[in-house]
Amino acid sequence: MNSQTASSALSLTTFLRVSAAAMRVGIVPLWWGDAGIGKTSMARTLARLDGGRCEVVEPYKHTAIDLQGLPHVSADEHVTLIPPAWAVRAAAGETTHLLIDEVTIAGDAQKALLSVALDRRVGDLTLPSEVKIIAAANPPELSVDGDDLPGPLANRFLHLDFPTGAEAWIAGMTTGWQLPAGAFDGLPDPTPERRAVTRAVVTGFIRQFPALLHDRPHGQPDKEGRAWPSHRQWERVADVLAALGPCPSDPEGTEAETVAVAGLVGQGAAQQFMAWRREADLPDPDEVTREPESIAWAGLRDDVAWAILNAVVTLAVQRGTVVAWKAAWGPLSVAAQAGRPDLAAANVRNLMAARPNNTVPPASARKLMGALTEAGVLPSNFTDAAVAA
Repeated sequence: MNSQTASSALSLTTFLRVSAAAMRVGIVPLWWGDAGIGKTSMARTLARLDGGRCEVVEPYKHTAIDLQGLPHVSADEHVTLIPPAWAVRAAAGETTHLLIDEVTIAGDAQKALLSVALDRRVGDLTLPSEVKIIAAANPPELSVDGDDLPGPLANRFLHLDFPTGAEAWIAGMTTGWQLPAGAFDGLPDPTPERRAVTRAVVTGFIRQFPALLHDRPHGQPDKEGRAWPSHRQWERVADVLAALGPCPSDPEGTEAETVAVAGLVGQGAAQQFMAWRREADLPDPDEVTREPESIAWAGLRDDVAWAILNAVVTLAVQRGTVVAWKAAWGPLSVAAQAGRPDLAAANVRNLMAARPNNTVPPASARKLMGALTEAGVLPSNFTDAAVAA
């Protein structure tokens, strides 16, 4: 196999893994590409692999009312919104995948797509979480009457360029359009442990680069119609990273992760984030919770130490048990006594805010309280009376 073939196959595998991970955590991937390159066929193939069927909806053939639901006044004068037939079929379990096609020529129906893409709502009907939603579009310059997507709509999607190339097409013609072997192997469940790590990485990065939290490219329709950083999209970065992992063609998993992050917040922000994440190299928060002394707290950069503590607190909150909540105090106490009371204090506030009902910090937290008091950074919601005797 020559390098061009290998590159095309890898691109397709990455594309499929990122799309699958996005849909798994409720994010709608938007596939960009010219007409006739196989976007609809790919959606139908994915549905067939799931043992179901794909419903294709082309918004430009509908009015906004069609997508929002037709108003119906009952005998008691109660108004309901009757969803279209395709939505009813999806809610009934007849559809596993929903492809919203040609979104750049949707016209007035684009606004109605907001509730479908973000809230999964069609009229008074909410689509089941089992229904996987995909969007597809031709770039405006390649569409008849195509327009750049409005910023609020574009910011609902994970943007992906549909893979093309002669070698990939030849391989598809030869194999009957079989998907690459192992394309979905090793995609992990987004467990509380994985979410704790990815959320800590994202919040640690934004704490270091707050200007990138929300950076909408106003006045640049071509950029506003694609991926750009926002509060919502950074949260989705954490979600999709928790659902991605390595595979034989991407042993470290970083290619798929980079594509996913860029598809949510744009190329520039993604490059900065991935570089910071690689340098931070955060440890497993579960291991830190069990052995907080294993971390050389005093020698860490502030942003890395904060992110590690934040991961510990996030894991405790994700697990949602009293035992996990109390265990999180250990690393905070060790870090504070190792000379990082200010960073511990910031995370104490968050841990106290997530305190289970009728629960107080363990007695060992008194040492932490002393370190925070001495440093003058004791949070107002952490007092002597709040600690177990």
